[in-house]
Amino acid sequence: MKKVFCIIFVAFVLSASAAGPVPKDALEDKFIARLYNVRRSFPERIQKVIGGSGSSKDDPEKTAWKTFFESMGVKWPTGSSLGYISAIGKLAVINTAENLQIFERIISARDYAPSQFEIEVQFVAFELTQIAELAKRGMISAGLLEMWKKGDGELIAAPRVITRSGSESVTKGVTEYTYPTEFTLGTILGTNDIGGLIGSVIEPSGFEMREVGVILEVATEVLPEGYMMDITLTPQVVEPPVWKDYGSDYTDTKGKTQHAKMLQPFFHAYSINTCVSLAVGSRILVGGGMPSPDRKKVVYIFLTARRIDLRGREIKSPHGFLSEIVEE
Repeated sequence: MKKVFCIIFVAFVLSASAAGPVPKDALEDKFIARLYNVRRSFPERIQKVIGGSGSSKDDPEKTAWKTFFESMGVKWPTGSSLGYISAIGKLAVINTAENLQIFERIISARDYAPSQFEIEVQFVAFELTQIAELAKRGMISAGLLEMWKKGDGELIAAPRVITRSGSESVTKGVTEYTYPTEFTLGTILGTNDIGGLIGSVIEPSGFEMREVGVILEVATEVLPEGYMMDITLTPQVVEPPVWKDYGSDYTDTKGKTQHAKMLQPFFHAYSINTCVSLAVGSRILVGGGMPSPDRKKVVYIFLTARRIDLRGREIKSPHGFLSEIVEE
Protein backbone atom coordinates (compact mmCIF):
# COMPACT_ATOMS: atom_id res chain seq x y z
CA MET A 1 0.00 0.00 0.00
CA LYS A 2 1.37 3.37 -0.97
CA LYS A 3 2.24 5.55 1.98
CA VAL A 4 0.94 9.09 2.04
CA PHE A 5 3.46 11.38 3.68
CA CYS A 6 1.59 14.58 4.39
CA ILE A 7 3.60 17.73 5.10
CA ILE A 8 1.66 20.89 5.72
CA PHE A 9 3.49 24.20 5.68
CA VAL A 10 2.10 26.62 8.20
CA ALA A 11 2.61 30.35 8.35
CA PHE A 12 2.03 30.63 12.04
CA VAL A 13 4.04 29.69 15.12
CA LEU A 14 2.53 26.71 16.94
CA SER A 15 1.23 27.28 20.43
CA ALA A 16 2.87 25.95 23.57
CA SER A 17 0.20 23.27 23.92
CA ALA A 18 1.15 21.92 20.52
CA ALA A 19 4.88 22.11 19.95
CA GLY A 20 6.10 24.67 22.45
CA PRO A 21 6.85 28.42 22.10
CA VAL A 22 9.75 29.82 20.15
CA PRO A 23 11.99 31.97 22.40
CA LYS A 24 12.18 35.66 21.52
CA ASP A 25 15.93 35.47 21.09
CA ALA A 26 15.68 32.58 18.60
CA LEU A 27 16.34 33.25 14.95
CA GLU A 28 12.74 32.74 13.81
CA ASP A 29 13.52 33.32 10.15
CA LYS A 30 15.62 30.12 10.23
CA PHE A 31 12.84 27.96 11.68
CA ILE A 32 10.05 26.23 9.80
CA ALA A 33 6.86 24.92 11.40
CA ARG A 34 5.38 21.78 9.89
CA LEU A 35 2.57 19.37 10.69
CA TYR A 36 2.79 15.63 9.97
CA ASN A 37 -0.08 13.18 9.80
CA VAL A 38 0.50 10.39 12.30
CA ARG A 39 -1.66 7.71 13.77
CA ARG A 40 -3.43 8.55 17.01
CA SER A 41 -1.56 5.72 18.70
CA PHE A 42 1.71 7.61 18.14
CA PRO A 43 2.24 8.71 21.81
CA GLU A 44 1.68 5.21 23.17
CA ARG A 45 3.75 3.52 20.47
CA ILE A 46 6.77 5.77 20.75
CA GLN A 47 6.57 5.57 24.56
CA LYS A 48 6.78 1.78 24.38
CA VAL A 49 9.95 2.04 22.32
CA ILE A 50 11.75 4.64 24.41
CA GLY A 51 10.40 3.37 27.74
CA GLY A 52 9.09 5.35 30.67
CA SER A 53 5.72 5.81 32.29
CA GLY A 54 4.15 7.84 29.52
CA SER A 55 3.16 10.60 31.94
CA SER A 56 2.55 13.99 30.38
CA LYS A 57 3.44 16.04 33.42
CA ASP A 58 6.04 18.64 32.51
CA ASP A 59 6.21 16.97 29.10
CA PRO A 60 8.92 14.44 30.05
CA GLU A 61 8.04 12.27 27.05
CA LYS A 62 8.62 15.14 24.62
CA THR A 63 12.17 15.49 25.91
CA ALA A 64 12.60 11.74 25.46
CA TRP A 65 11.15 11.97 21.95
CA LYS A 66 13.72 14.60 21.04
CA THR A 67 16.49 12.41 22.44
CA PHE A 68 15.18 9.48 20.42
CA PHE A 69 15.23 11.37 17.12
CA GLU A 70 18.51 13.03 18.05
CA SER A 71 20.11 9.58 18.28
CA MET A 72 19.29 9.23 14.58
CA GLY A 73 20.79 12.57 13.55
CA VAL A 74 18.12 15.20 14.17
CA LYS A 75 19.48 18.20 16.11
CA TRP A 76 17.24 20.38 18.27
CA PRO A 77 18.72 23.91 18.51
CA THR A 78 17.32 26.51 20.89
CA GLY A 79 13.83 27.41 19.72
CA SER A 80 13.06 24.07 18.06
CA SER A 81 10.25 21.92 19.40
CA LEU A 82 8.35 18.70 18.94
CA GLY A 83 4.82 17.95 20.06
CA TYR A 84 1.68 15.97 19.34
CA ILE A 85 -1.67 17.72 18.80
CA SER A 86 -4.16 15.09 19.93
CA ALA A 87 -7.21 17.09 18.82
CA ILE A 88 -6.27 16.77 15.15
CA GLY A 89 -3.91 13.78 15.33
CA LYS A 90 -0.87 15.57 13.97
CA LEU A 91 2.77 15.79 14.94
CA ALA A 92 3.94 19.40 15.16
CA VAL A 93 7.62 20.15 14.58
CA ILE A 94 9.54 23.43 14.56
CA ASN A 95 13.12 23.19 13.38
CA THR A 96 15.54 24.33 10.70
CA ALA A 97 15.11 23.18 7.11
CA GLU A 98 18.20 21.00 7.38
CA ASN A 99 16.97 19.20 10.49
CA LEU A 100 13.47 18.83 9.10
CA GLN A 101 14.95 17.14 6.06
CA ILE A 102 16.70 14.60 8.29
CA PHE A 103 13.54 14.15 10.36
CA GLU A 104 11.49 13.47 7.25
CA ARG A 105 13.98 10.94 5.92
CA ILE A 106 13.65 9.01 9.15
CA ILE A 107 9.87 8.74 9.17
CA SER A 108 9.48 8.39 5.42
CA ALA A 109 9.74 4.83 4.13
CA ARG A 110 10.62 6.24 0.70
CA ASP A 111 14.10 7.29 1.74
CA TYR A 112 14.80 4.65 4.38
CA ALA A 113 17.57 2.17 3.58
CA PRO A 114 16.35 -1.39 3.02
CA SER A 115 16.71 -3.65 6.03
CA GLN A 116 18.51 -6.96 6.03
CA PHE A 117 17.84 -9.72 8.49
CA GLU A 118 19.86 -12.61 9.82
CA ILE A 119 17.73 -15.67 10.46
CA GLU A 120 19.30 -18.43 12.53
CA VAL A 121 17.84 -21.79 13.52
CA GLN A 122 19.48 -23.90 16.23
CA PHE A 123 18.86 -27.61 16.73
CA VAL A 124 19.75 -28.44 20.32
CA ALA A 125 19.64 -31.84 22.03
CA PHE A 126 18.86 -32.04 25.75
CA GLU A 127 19.04 -35.02 28.06
CA LEU A 128 15.69 -36.79 28.36
CA THR A 129 15.94 -36.64 32.16
CA GLN A 130 16.22 -32.84 31.99
CA ILE A 131 13.11 -32.57 29.83
CA ALA A 132 11.17 -34.86 32.15
CA GLU A 133 11.95 -32.56 35.08
CA LEU A 134 10.86 -29.46 33.17
CA ALA A 135 7.65 -31.19 32.07
CA LYS A 136 6.74 -31.95 35.68
CA ARG A 137 7.02 -28.24 36.49
CA GLY A 138 5.09 -27.21 33.36
CA MET A 139 7.82 -24.89 32.11
CA ILE A 140 9.44 -26.57 29.13
CA SER A 141 9.58 -23.51 26.83
CA ALA A 142 10.99 -21.01 29.35
CA GLY A 143 13.11 -23.69 30.99
CA LEU A 144 14.77 -24.75 27.74
CA LEU A 145 15.68 -21.17 26.82
CA GLU A 146 17.24 -20.67 30.24
CA MET A 147 19.13 -23.98 30.08
CA TRP A 148 20.50 -23.15 26.62
CA LYS A 149 21.69 -19.73 27.80
CA LYS A 150 23.51 -21.40 30.71
CA GLY A 151 25.32 -23.78 28.38
CA ASP A 152 23.26 -26.94 28.80
CA GLY A 153 22.35 -28.93 25.73
CA GLU A 154 24.29 -30.18 22.71
CA LEU A 155 24.24 -28.12 19.52
CA ILE A 156 23.49 -30.36 16.54
CA ALA A 157 23.28 -27.70 13.83
CA ALA A 158 22.86 -23.92 13.51
CA PRO A 159 22.07 -22.94 9.91
CA ARG A 160 21.62 -19.23 9.21
CA VAL A 161 20.83 -17.04 6.25
CA ILE A 162 20.92 -13.32 5.45
CA THR A 163 17.77 -12.15 3.71
CA ARG A 164 15.45 -9.19 3.09
CA SER A 165 11.79 -8.72 3.89
CA GLY A 166 9.61 -10.35 1.26
CA SER A 167 12.35 -12.69 0.06
CA GLU A 168 12.71 -16.45 0.09
CA SER A 169 16.12 -17.90 0.89
CA VAL A 170 17.75 -21.31 1.13
CA THR A 171 21.01 -22.40 2.71
CA LYS A 172 22.28 -25.97 2.83
CA GLY A 173 25.27 -28.16 3.47
CA VAL A 174 24.48 -31.65 2.22
CA THR A 175 25.69 -34.85 0.62
CA GLU A 176 23.48 -36.34 -2.09
CA TYR A 177 22.61 -40.01 -1.63
CA THR A 178 21.25 -41.75 -4.71
CA TYR A 179 19.68 -45.13 -4.01
CA PRO A 180 17.51 -47.65 -5.92
CA THR A 181 13.80 -47.85 -5.14
CA GLU A 182 12.81 -50.60 -7.59
CA PHE A 183 14.50 -53.88 -8.48
CA THR A 184 14.10 -56.53 -11.18
CA LEU A 185 15.29 -60.12 -11.14
CA GLY A 186 17.57 -60.92 -14.08
CA THR A 187 17.63 -64.08 -16.21
CA ILE A 188 18.29 -67.35 -14.41
CA LEU A 189 21.46 -68.73 -15.91
CA GLY A 190 20.68 -72.40 -15.20
CA THR A 191 20.58 -75.02 -12.48
CA ASN A 192 23.03 -77.58 -11.22
CA ASP A 193 22.50 -81.35 -10.78
CA ILE A 194 20.72 -80.93 -7.48
CA GLY A 195 18.45 -78.23 -8.81
CA GLY A 196 20.30 -75.33 -7.17
CA LEU A 197 20.31 -71.88 -8.69
CA ILE A 198 23.48 -71.24 -10.63
CA GLY A 199 23.09 -67.49 -10.67
CA SER A 200 20.74 -64.57 -11.07
CA VAL A 201 21.06 -60.84 -11.48
CA ILE A 202 19.18 -58.26 -9.38
CA GLU A 203 19.10 -55.01 -11.26
CA PRO A 204 17.88 -51.66 -9.91
CA SER A 205 15.26 -50.12 -12.19
CA GLY A 206 14.42 -46.86 -10.37
CA PHE A 207 16.36 -44.35 -8.31
CA GLU A 208 15.73 -41.52 -5.85
CA MET A 209 18.02 -38.91 -4.38
CA ARG A 210 17.98 -37.68 -0.78
CA GLU A 211 20.05 -34.78 0.52
CA VAL A 212 21.75 -35.61 3.81
CA GLY A 213 22.95 -32.77 6.02
CA VAL A 214 21.47 -29.41 7.06
CA ILE A 215 18.92 -27.43 5.06
CA LEU A 216 17.19 -24.16 5.92
CA GLU A 217 14.43 -22.64 3.80
CA VAL A 218 12.90 -19.35 4.98
CA ALA A 219 10.53 -16.64 3.76
CA THR A 220 10.32 -13.41 5.75
CA GLU A 221 8.00 -10.43 5.92
CA VAL A 222 8.39 -7.45 8.23
CA LEU A 223 5.08 -6.40 9.76
CA PRO A 224 3.95 -2.74 9.45
CA GLU A 225 5.22 -1.76 12.90
CA GLY A 226 8.75 -2.66 11.82
CA TYR A 227 9.85 -4.53 14.92
CA MET A 228 7.79 -7.68 14.30
CA MET A 229 8.34 -10.30 11.61
CA ASP A 230 6.38 -13.13 10.06
CA ILE A 231 8.72 -16.00 9.22
CA THR A 232 7.84 -19.15 7.32
CA LEU A 233 10.59 -21.71 7.74
CA THR A 234 11.41 -25.31 6.93
CA PRO A 235 14.66 -26.29 8.64
CA GLN A 236 15.83 -29.87 8.67
CA VAL A 237 18.74 -31.99 9.78
CA VAL A 238 19.03 -35.33 7.98
CA GLU A 239 21.53 -37.84 9.33
CA PRO A 240 23.48 -40.33 7.18
CA PRO A 241 21.37 -43.37 6.34
CA VAL A 242 21.30 -46.72 8.05
CA TRP A 243 21.14 -49.42 5.37
CA LYS A 244 18.94 -52.51 5.56
CA ASP A 245 19.44 -55.43 3.20
CA TYR A 246 16.27 -56.90 1.67
CA GLY A 247 18.19 -59.33 -0.53
CA SER A 248 17.93 -63.11 -0.55
CA ASP A 249 20.22 -66.14 -0.42
CA TYR A 250 20.80 -68.72 -3.17
CA THR A 251 23.03 -71.75 -3.69
CA ASP A 252 25.65 -71.63 -6.39
CA THR A 253 26.96 -74.50 -8.57
CA LYS A 254 29.41 -75.54 -5.89
CA GLY A 255 26.68 -75.88 -3.32
CA LYS A 256 27.71 -72.77 -1.45
CA THR A 257 25.22 -70.28 -0.14
CA GLN A 258 25.51 -66.88 -1.77
CA HIS A 259 23.67 -63.65 -1.04
CA ALA A 260 22.17 -61.19 -3.56
CA LYS A 261 22.15 -57.77 -1.91
CA MET A 262 19.23 -55.36 -2.14
CA LEU A 263 20.09 -52.45 0.14
CA GLN A 264 17.60 -49.79 1.21
CA PRO A 265 18.41 -46.65 3.28
CA PHE A 266 16.67 -45.38 6.41
CA PHE A 267 17.16 -41.66 7.13
CA HIS A 268 16.75 -40.19 10.61
CA ALA A 269 15.71 -36.54 10.35
CA TYR A 270 14.76 -33.60 12.54
CA SER A 271 12.55 -31.09 10.79
CA ILE A 272 9.73 -28.58 11.18
CA ASN A 273 7.54 -26.61 8.80
CA THR A 274 5.85 -23.63 10.43
CA CYS A 275 5.04 -19.91 10.27
CA VAL A 276 5.62 -17.75 13.35
CA SER A 277 5.69 -14.11 14.37
CA LEU A 278 8.43 -12.77 16.61
CA ALA A 279 10.04 -9.53 17.66
CA VAL A 280 13.18 -8.62 15.74
CA GLY A 281 16.21 -9.29 17.92
CA SER A 282 14.57 -12.04 19.97
CA ARG A 283 14.93 -15.81 20.25
CA ILE A 284 11.97 -18.18 20.62
CA LEU A 285 11.36 -21.90 20.83
CA VAL A 286 9.52 -22.92 17.66
CA GLY A 287 9.21 -26.67 18.13
CA GLY A 288 10.89 -29.91 18.96
CA GLY A 289 10.49 -32.76 21.38
CA MET A 290 11.97 -35.10 18.78
CA PRO A 291 13.81 -38.12 20.21
CA SER A 292 17.33 -39.03 19.17
CA PRO A 293 17.90 -42.46 17.60
CA ASP A 294 19.14 -43.86 20.95
CA ARG A 295 16.11 -42.36 22.77
CA LYS A 296 18.37 -40.77 25.38
CA LYS A 297 18.05 -37.18 24.16
CA VAL A 298 15.31 -34.90 22.89
CA VAL A 299 15.89 -32.29 20.18
CA TYR A 300 14.32 -28.80 20.21
CA ILE A 301 14.51 -25.97 17.69
CA PHE A 302 15.20 -22.30 18.48
CA LEU A 303 14.66 -19.40 16.07
CA THR A 304 16.48 -16.04 16.20
CA ALA A 305 15.88 -13.02 13.95
CA ARG A 306 18.21 -10.00 13.94
CA ARG A 307 18.17 -6.79 11.93
CA ILE A 308 21.63 -6.07 10.50
CA ASP A 309 23.29 -3.28 8.54
CA LEU A 310 25.13 -3.61 5.24
CA ARG A 311 28.30 -4.61 7.10
CA GLY A 312 26.55 -7.43 8.92
CA ARG A 313 26.43 -5.69 12.31
CA GLU A 314 23.28 -6.03 14.38
CA ILE A 315 21.03 -2.98 14.52
CA LYS A 316 19.39 -2.70 17.92
CA SER A 317 17.70 0.70 17.38
CA PRO A 318 13.98 0.14 16.68
CA HIS A 319 13.78 2.57 13.75
CA GLY A 320 11.38 0.36 11.90
CA PHE A 321 8.40 1.09 14.14
CA LEU A 322 8.19 4.56 12.62
CA SER A 323 6.74 3.17 9.41
CA GLU A 324 3.65 2.28 11.39
CA ILE A 325 3.02 5.64 13.05
CA VAL A 326 2.79 7.45 9.72
CA GLU A 327 -0.67 7.17 8.21
CA GLU A 328 -1.11 5.20 5.00
